[in-house]
Amino acid sequence: MILGKLVRPGRRNISKVFALMLLLAPWVLVSSNVLARGNVVAIVSSQNSPPHQLAVEGLRAELKKRKLVSEVLGFQLDGSEEQEQDIIDTIRKRGVKMIFTFGYTATRIATQQFSDRPIVAGLIYHTGSLGDSDNATGVILQHSALTQLQWLQKFLPKSKSIGIIYSPAENKAWALSAGMMAQALNIELIGAEVTSPTDLPTALKMVGRRVDVLWGVPDRVLSSPQAMKAVLLASFRNRIPVVGPSPEWVRAGALYSLDWDYNDLGRQCADIAARLFKGVPISAIPPLRPRKLVYSLNLKTAKHMQIKISHEMIEGARLLIEPGVEKKK
Repeated sequence: MILGKLVRPGRRNISKVFALMLLLAPWVLVSSNVLARGNVVAIVSSQNSPPHQLAVEGLRAELKKRKLVSEVLGFQLDGSEEQEQDIIDTIRKRGVKMIFTFGYTATRIATQQFSDRPIVAGLIYHTGSLGDSDNATGVILQHSALTQLQWLQKFLPKSKSIGIIYSPAENKAWALSAGMMAQALNIELIGAEVTSPTDLPTALKMVGRRVDVLWGVPDRVLSSPQAMKAVLLASFRNRIPVVGPSPEWVRAGALYSLDWDYNDLGRQCADIAARLFKGVPISAIPPLRPRKLVYSLNLKTAKHMQIKISHEMIEGARLLIEPGVEKKK
Protein backbone atom coordinates (compact mmCIF):
# COMPACT_ATOMS: atom_id res chain seq x y z
CA MET A 1 0.00 0.00 0.00
CA ILE A 2 1.37 3.44 -0.93
CA LEU A 3 0.44 6.23 1.42
CA GLY A 4 0.14 9.73 0.01
CA LYS A 5 2.70 12.22 1.19
CA LEU A 6 1.43 14.53 3.90
CA VAL A 7 1.93 18.16 2.98
CA ARG A 8 2.08 20.70 5.74
CA PRO A 9 0.11 23.77 4.67
CA GLY A 10 2.10 26.97 4.48
CA ARG A 11 0.91 30.39 5.53
CA ARG A 12 0.12 31.33 1.94
CA ASN A 13 -2.22 28.30 1.56
CA ILE A 14 -3.92 29.05 4.86
CA SER A 15 -4.51 32.64 3.78
CA LYS A 16 -6.09 31.48 0.52
CA VAL A 17 -8.40 29.08 2.35
CA PHE A 18 -9.38 31.79 4.84
CA ALA A 19 -10.11 34.24 2.01
CA LEU A 20 -12.26 31.63 0.25
CA MET A 21 -14.21 31.02 3.47
CA LEU A 22 -14.91 34.74 3.80
CA LEU A 23 -16.06 34.86 0.20
CA LEU A 24 -18.48 31.98 0.70
CA ALA A 25 -19.72 33.06 4.14
CA PRO A 26 -22.61 35.24 2.90
CA TRP A 27 -23.94 32.33 0.86
CA VAL A 28 -23.76 30.05 3.90
CA LEU A 29 -25.67 32.58 6.00
CA VAL A 30 -28.31 33.14 3.33
CA SER A 31 -28.82 29.41 2.76
CA SER A 32 -30.53 29.01 6.17
CA ASN A 33 -33.27 31.34 4.95
CA VAL A 34 -33.63 29.95 1.45
CA LEU A 35 -35.93 27.19 2.69
CA ALA A 36 -38.33 29.74 4.17
CA ARG A 37 -38.51 32.02 1.13
CA GLY A 38 -42.03 31.92 -0.31
CA ASN A 39 -43.24 29.35 2.20
CA VAL A 40 -46.58 30.77 3.27
CA VAL A 41 -48.43 28.42 5.63
CA ALA A 42 -51.84 28.52 7.32
CA ILE A 43 -52.88 27.44 10.81
CA VAL A 44 -56.57 26.63 11.18
CA SER A 45 -57.80 25.98 14.71
CA SER A 46 -61.20 24.52 15.58
CA GLN A 47 -61.51 26.44 18.86
CA ASN A 48 -59.72 28.63 21.37
CA SER A 49 -59.34 26.19 24.25
CA PRO A 50 -56.08 26.09 26.27
CA PRO A 51 -54.81 22.96 24.44
CA HIS A 52 -55.40 24.66 21.09
CA GLN A 53 -53.66 27.84 22.24
CA LEU A 54 -50.63 25.92 23.54
CA ALA A 55 -50.35 23.82 20.39
CA VAL A 56 -50.49 26.91 18.15
CA GLU A 57 -47.92 28.71 20.31
CA GLY A 58 -45.56 25.74 20.13
CA LEU A 59 -45.97 25.43 16.37
CA ARG A 60 -45.35 29.13 15.74
CA ALA A 61 -42.31 29.16 18.01
CA GLU A 62 -40.71 26.16 16.32
CA LEU A 63 -41.45 27.43 12.80
CA LYS A 64 -39.77 30.72 13.71
CA LYS A 65 -36.83 29.03 15.41
CA ARG A 66 -36.15 26.83 12.40
CA LYS A 67 -36.81 29.63 9.88
CA LEU A 68 -39.05 27.31 7.92
CA VAL A 69 -41.63 29.80 6.64
CA SER A 70 -41.87 33.35 5.39
CA GLU A 71 -45.41 34.02 6.62
CA VAL A 72 -48.00 32.36 8.85
CA LEU A 73 -51.72 32.95 8.34
CA GLY A 74 -53.78 32.17 11.43
CA PHE A 75 -57.50 31.31 11.50
CA GLN A 76 -59.88 30.25 14.25
CA LEU A 77 -63.22 28.77 13.22
CA ASP A 78 -66.37 30.39 14.56
CA GLY A 79 -68.81 27.80 13.21
CA SER A 80 -70.25 29.86 10.39
CA GLU A 81 -70.28 28.63 6.79
CA GLU A 82 -69.46 32.13 5.57
CA GLN A 83 -66.24 32.30 7.59
CA GLU A 84 -65.33 28.77 6.53
CA GLN A 85 -65.58 29.75 2.88
CA ASP A 86 -63.57 32.92 3.47
CA ILE A 87 -60.76 30.86 4.99
CA ILE A 88 -60.79 28.43 2.07
CA ASP A 89 -60.70 31.30 -0.44
CA THR A 90 -57.87 33.08 1.40
CA ILE A 91 -55.74 29.94 1.52
CA ARG A 92 -56.16 29.48 -2.23
CA LYS A 93 -55.56 33.12 -3.13
CA ARG A 94 -52.45 33.47 -0.97
CA GLY A 95 -50.81 30.38 -2.42
CA VAL A 96 -50.47 28.66 0.94
CA LYS A 97 -48.01 25.78 0.61
CA MET A 98 -48.90 23.86 3.77
CA ILE A 99 -51.90 23.77 6.10
CA PHE A 100 -51.73 23.01 9.82
CA THR A 101 -55.00 22.10 11.50
CA PHE A 102 -55.85 21.67 15.17
CA GLY A 103 -59.04 19.84 16.06
CA TYR A 104 -61.49 17.60 14.21
CA THR A 105 -63.55 20.30 12.47
CA ALA A 106 -60.56 22.19 11.09
CA THR A 107 -59.03 18.93 9.90
CA ARG A 108 -62.24 17.80 8.22
CA ILE A 109 -62.59 21.07 6.33
CA ALA A 110 -58.97 21.04 5.17
CA THR A 111 -58.95 17.43 4.02
CA GLN A 112 -62.22 17.87 2.14
CA GLN A 113 -61.23 21.10 0.43
CA PHE A 114 -57.52 20.68 -0.30
CA SER A 115 -55.90 17.70 -1.99
CA ASP A 116 -53.09 19.62 -3.70
CA ARG A 117 -50.93 20.59 -0.70
CA PRO A 118 -49.75 18.88 2.50
CA ILE A 119 -51.88 19.01 5.64
CA VAL A 120 -50.38 18.46 9.10
CA ALA A 121 -53.08 17.84 11.70
CA GLY A 122 -53.01 17.90 15.50
CA LEU A 123 -55.46 17.57 18.39
CA ILE A 124 -57.41 14.79 16.68
CA TYR A 125 -58.07 11.47 18.36
CA HIS A 126 -57.87 9.07 15.43
CA THR A 127 -56.32 8.63 12.01
CA GLY A 128 -59.89 8.33 10.75
CA SER A 129 -60.18 12.09 11.22
CA LEU A 130 -57.80 12.43 8.26
CA GLY A 131 -60.37 10.72 6.04
CA ASP A 132 -59.01 9.07 2.91
CA SER A 133 -56.59 11.92 2.22
CA ASP A 134 -53.21 10.88 0.89
CA ASN A 135 -51.88 14.42 1.49
CA ALA A 136 -52.45 14.49 5.25
CA THR A 137 -50.55 13.32 8.31
CA GLY A 138 -50.09 14.66 11.83
CA VAL A 139 -49.92 13.94 15.55
CA ILE A 140 -52.75 11.83 16.93
CA LEU A 141 -53.99 12.24 20.52
CA GLN A 142 -53.76 8.64 21.52
CA HIS A 143 -51.65 6.74 24.01
CA SER A 144 -50.90 3.15 23.11
CA ALA A 145 -52.89 0.50 24.98
CA LEU A 146 -49.68 -0.79 26.53
CA THR A 147 -48.74 2.68 27.81
CA GLN A 148 -52.18 3.14 29.38
CA LEU A 149 -52.09 -0.26 31.07
CA GLN A 150 -48.58 0.26 32.41
CA TRP A 151 -49.58 3.58 33.98
CA LEU A 152 -52.73 2.03 35.38
CA GLN A 153 -50.56 -0.55 37.14
CA LYS A 154 -48.47 2.27 38.64
CA PHE A 155 -51.52 4.04 40.07
CA LEU A 156 -53.63 0.97 40.88
CA PRO A 157 -51.28 -2.04 41.17
CA LYS A 158 -53.94 -4.25 42.81
CA SER A 159 -56.49 -3.82 40.02
CA LYS A 160 -57.01 -7.05 38.07
CA SER A 161 -60.23 -6.29 36.21
CA ILE A 162 -60.83 -3.18 34.11
CA GLY A 163 -64.04 -1.98 32.53
CA ILE A 164 -63.38 -0.17 29.26
CA ILE A 165 -66.06 2.09 27.80
CA TYR A 166 -65.60 3.04 24.16
CA SER A 167 -67.23 3.94 20.86
CA PRO A 168 -66.94 0.99 18.42
CA ALA A 169 -66.97 3.34 15.43
CA GLU A 170 -63.77 5.00 16.63
CA ASN A 171 -62.05 2.57 18.97
CA LYS A 172 -62.99 -1.04 18.21
CA ALA A 173 -59.56 -1.97 16.82
CA TRP A 174 -57.88 -0.14 19.68
CA ALA A 175 -60.03 -1.97 22.24
CA LEU A 176 -59.11 -5.36 20.72
CA SER A 177 -55.45 -4.41 20.95
CA ALA A 178 -55.94 -3.33 24.58
CA GLY A 179 -57.58 -6.68 25.34
CA MET A 180 -54.55 -8.60 24.07
CA MET A 181 -52.16 -6.34 25.98
CA ALA A 182 -54.19 -6.75 29.17
CA GLN A 183 -54.18 -10.53 28.83
CA ALA A 184 -50.38 -10.50 28.56
CA LEU A 185 -50.28 -8.54 31.85
CA ASN A 186 -52.73 -10.94 33.57
CA ILE A 187 -55.46 -8.29 33.63
CA GLU A 188 -59.07 -8.99 32.69
CA LEU A 189 -60.51 -6.38 30.34
CA ILE A 190 -64.30 -6.16 30.14
CA GLY A 191 -65.51 -3.99 27.27
CA ALA A 192 -68.72 -2.02 26.92
CA GLU A 193 -69.56 -0.42 23.60
CA VAL A 194 -71.46 2.88 23.51
CA THR A 195 -72.64 4.66 20.39
CA SER A 196 -74.14 7.65 22.21
CA PRO A 197 -74.37 9.00 25.78
CA THR A 198 -77.79 7.35 26.11
CA ASP A 199 -76.09 3.93 26.01
CA LEU A 200 -74.01 4.70 29.09
CA PRO A 201 -76.45 3.65 31.86
CA THR A 202 -76.75 0.15 30.39
CA ALA A 203 -73.00 -0.12 29.75
CA LEU A 204 -72.18 1.03 33.27
CA LYS A 205 -74.56 -1.51 34.82
CA MET A 206 -73.00 -4.26 32.72
CA VAL A 207 -69.41 -3.60 33.78
CA GLY A 208 -69.77 -1.67 37.02
CA ARG A 209 -70.22 -4.64 39.35
CA ARG A 210 -67.49 -6.75 37.76
CA VAL A 211 -64.48 -4.44 37.66
CA ASP A 212 -61.95 -2.74 39.93
CA VAL A 213 -61.58 0.35 37.76
CA LEU A 214 -63.38 2.06 34.87
CA TRP A 215 -61.30 3.22 31.91
CA GLY A 216 -62.71 5.96 29.69
CA VAL A 217 -61.18 6.00 26.22
CA PRO A 218 -60.93 9.38 24.42
CA ASP A 219 -63.55 9.65 21.68
CA ARG A 220 -66.42 11.87 20.65
CA VAL A 221 -69.03 9.93 22.65
CA LEU A 222 -67.22 10.31 25.98
CA SER A 223 -66.26 13.91 25.28
CA SER A 224 -69.76 15.16 26.11
CA PRO A 225 -70.54 16.63 29.56
CA GLN A 226 -73.48 14.20 29.88
CA ALA A 227 -71.19 11.21 29.44
CA MET A 228 -68.71 12.49 32.00
CA LYS A 229 -71.46 13.10 34.53
CA ALA A 230 -72.97 9.63 34.09
CA VAL A 231 -69.65 7.78 34.40
CA LEU A 232 -68.42 9.75 37.42
CA LEU A 233 -71.76 9.40 39.20
CA ALA A 234 -71.56 5.62 38.81
CA SER A 235 -67.95 5.75 39.96
CA PHE A 236 -68.72 7.49 43.24
CA ARG A 237 -71.82 5.43 43.95
CA ASN A 238 -69.89 2.17 43.60
CA ARG A 239 -66.47 3.44 44.80
CA ILE A 240 -64.86 2.39 41.54
CA PRO A 241 -62.09 4.76 40.40
CA VAL A 242 -62.19 6.16 36.89
CA VAL A 243 -59.24 6.68 34.58
CA GLY A 244 -60.45 9.72 32.66
CA PRO A 245 -59.74 10.64 29.05
CA SER A 246 -58.78 14.26 29.90
CA PRO A 247 -57.84 16.65 32.75
CA GLU A 248 -61.42 17.96 32.73
CA TRP A 249 -62.51 14.55 33.95
CA VAL A 250 -59.93 14.68 36.75
CA ARG A 251 -61.20 18.09 37.83
CA ALA A 252 -64.71 16.59 37.93
CA GLY A 253 -63.71 13.52 39.98
CA ALA A 254 -61.78 10.95 37.93
CA LEU A 255 -58.74 9.59 39.78
CA TYR A 256 -56.25 10.46 37.06
CA SER A 257 -55.83 10.92 33.33
CA LEU A 258 -52.90 10.69 30.99
CA ASP A 259 -52.46 13.79 28.90
CA TRP A 260 -50.04 15.43 26.49
CA ASP A 261 -47.69 18.39 26.44
CA TYR A 262 -49.65 20.47 23.93
CA ASN A 263 -46.94 23.04 23.35
CA ASP A 264 -44.54 20.25 22.42
CA LEU A 265 -47.23 18.70 20.23
CA GLY A 266 -47.25 21.91 18.20
CA ARG A 267 -43.46 21.75 17.93
CA GLN A 268 -43.77 18.14 16.80
CA CYS A 269 -46.02 19.31 13.95
CA ALA A 270 -43.27 21.76 12.96
CA ASP A 271 -40.80 18.85 12.91
CA ILE A 272 -43.05 17.09 10.40
CA ALA A 273 -43.20 20.29 8.33
CA ALA A 274 -39.41 20.52 8.29
CA ARG A 275 -39.19 17.05 6.77
CA LEU A 276 -41.85 17.87 4.19
CA PHE A 277 -40.11 21.10 3.14
CA LYS A 278 -36.90 19.13 2.68
CA GLY A 279 -38.62 16.92 0.14
CA VAL A 280 -39.63 13.89 2.18
CA PRO A 281 -42.92 12.61 0.66
CA ILE A 282 -45.89 12.81 2.98
CA SER A 283 -46.57 9.12 2.35
CA ALA A 284 -43.28 8.41 4.15
CA ILE A 285 -44.45 10.24 7.30
CA PRO A 286 -47.25 8.24 8.97
CA PRO A 287 -49.30 9.85 11.76
CA LEU A 288 -47.37 9.97 15.04
CA ARG A 289 -48.28 9.88 18.72
CA PRO A 290 -47.27 12.82 20.95
CA ARG A 291 -43.76 12.33 22.28
CA LYS A 292 -44.30 13.87 25.74
CA LEU A 293 -46.70 12.32 28.27
CA VAL A 294 -48.00 14.13 31.34
CA TYR A 295 -50.75 13.28 33.81
CA SER A 296 -53.32 14.85 36.12
CA LEU A 297 -54.20 13.46 39.54
CA ASN A 298 -57.12 14.00 41.93
CA LEU A 299 -56.14 13.40 45.58
CA LYS A 300 -59.67 14.16 46.79
CA THR A 301 -60.92 11.18 44.84
CA ALA A 302 -58.04 9.03 46.07
CA LYS A 303 -58.93 9.89 49.68
CA HIS A 304 -62.65 9.24 49.12
CA MET A 305 -61.91 5.80 47.63
CA GLN A 306 -59.14 5.02 50.12
CA ILE A 307 -56.49 4.69 47.42
CA LYS A 308 -52.89 5.26 48.46
CA ILE A 309 -50.81 7.25 45.99
CA SER A 310 -47.02 7.29 46.32
CA HIS A 311 -45.19 10.55 46.98
CA GLU A 312 -43.33 10.08 43.70
CA MET A 313 -46.57 9.89 41.68
CA ILE A 314 -47.96 12.96 43.47
CA GLU A 315 -44.82 14.98 42.76
CA GLY A 316 -44.85 14.00 39.09
CA ALA A 317 -48.39 15.26 38.34
CA ARG A 318 -48.70 18.17 35.90
CA LEU A 319 -52.11 18.98 37.41
CA LEU A 320 -52.85 18.11 41.05
CA ILE A 321 -56.31 18.41 42.60
CA GLU A 322 -56.32 18.61 46.40
CA PRO A 323 -59.14 19.61 48.77
CA GLY A 324 -59.80 23.27 48.00
CA VAL A 325 -56.65 23.62 45.87
CA GLU A 326 -55.67 23.06 42.24
CA LYS A 327 -51.94 23.04 41.48
CA LYS A 328 -50.38 23.25 38.06
CA LYS A 329 -46.73 22.61 37.28
